[in-house]
Amino acid sequence: MSLPTQQKVWILANPPAGQFEADTFKLETRPLPELKDGEVLVQMQYISNDPAQRGWMQKDVDPKRLYVPPVYKGDPVRAGGIAKVLASKSSKYAVGDLVNGQFAWWDYAVIGEDKITTKAM
Repeated sequence: MSLPTQQKVWILANPPAGQFEADTFKLETRPLPELKDGEVLVQMQYISNDPAQRGWMQKDVDPKRLYVPPVYKGDPVRAGGIAKVLASKSSKYAVGDLVNGQFAWWDYAVIGEDKITTKAM
C-alpha cells in the first residue's frame, strides 16, 4: 500500500449564527507534509460529533466562555477521534497502532505525537 500524499479536510467556511447552511462547511484537498521526527501519519477511523462542537464554531462566540479555543473561519473542524497509524517517526507509536485524541474532520493527517491522548484499545 502506498501512503497518501494529500488529505481531505472539512473547513469551517462560514461560522453559523443560527442553523447550519449549505455553505457552513467546505471540503478542501491539501498536501500532507513530510513526516518529521516525533510525528505520525494517521488515517481517521472514527470521528466524534457532539453538541460541544456547535458552540466552538458559533459566529461571534466569546472564547472566554469555552473550555477549548473556538474553531475560527478557515480552520479545520476539530473533533475527538480514533485514528490508525500508517507511518511513524515516533518512539511512542508504531505503524498499526490505534490512537485517540483531539483531531479534526479529515481522512489523513500528519500529527505530532503530543496531539495523541493515548493508544485506543
